[in-house]
Amino acid sequence: MKKYFITSDIHSFFSIFKRALDNAGWQQNNPDHILIVAGDLFDRGNETNQLLNFVQSLGDRFIYVKGNHEDLIEDCVYELSSGINIGSHHISNGTVKTISQICNIGEFEIYSYICDKVMQQTIHDKMKPILEWIRNKSVDYVEIGDYIITHGWIPIIPTSTNIYGQPNKYAFDPDWDKSIDFSKATIDEINNHNRKWYSARWLNGMDCWKQGITVPDKTIICGHYHCSWGWSHIRQKYKEFPNKSNKNFSKSFQPFIDKGIIALDACTAYSGICNVFVIDEEVN
Repeated sequence: MKKYFITSDIHSFFSIFKRALDNAGWQQNNPDHILIVAGDLFDRGNETNQLLNFVQSLGDRFIYVKGNHEDLIEDCVYELSSGINIGSHHISNGTVKTISQICNIGEFEIYSYICDKVMQQTIHDKMKPILEWIRNKSVDYVEIGDYIITHGWIPIIPTSTNIYGQPNKYAFDPDWDKSIDFSKATIDEINNHNRKWYSARWLNGMDCWKQGITVPDKTIICGHYHCSWGWSHIRQKYKEFPNKSNKNFSKSFQPFIDKGIIALDACTAYSGICNVFVIDEEVN
């Protein structure tokens, strides 16, 4: 019987992730043990290359759901290899840090020599196979039995905006899982498809679930947004970012589970915790 070990938002903290994976019963040489990462494999941590080597060594035993940080890596590589200004969000999100580790170039060097043509070409050449691997390996979502695994949430329809013009209310999109034939689709169809999933990767799944946006008879397993948000803002049981001396510290970052949702992002960079949820192939 296959076992699927599902986690999300590892953010290059390989040691924390691997310890949690092993504690969940992972067997490295068991062909029936499958790892699913619901996005945000990299950024923030210092163990990018160890993590990359580990997941690539699994071959087909690794299922990669695309997260917003996978989009950020592609954007950042373009900026760095083109010699244009690096967006400050790439620095604060740790994307430049990830690229510096993969390319074996110091972060300070990248900041200092962004206009250097040799540096630009080096980044382009070293990151090209990584970006191709991400594009070819990653998917928008995966469905196993009664579970849908994605990053932020499924694509949804905005119904209202806040004072800044940003969507804050949504409705269920019955065509959320509509696929397209990329070999036959028009440019507009491809762009619309990619745009809706790009937006979905940035959604707070717990907030969408709170608004009643779920898939009938399915449970969505998501990452992206720290599950302590749900424990604080929905359950009002534990603090969102408790002090580490708080006796309930780890409870704030445990998976947020309710009917139709399992949120896994433990905000590893802050909590030092990585959540792993295990399901069997024979699941109803």
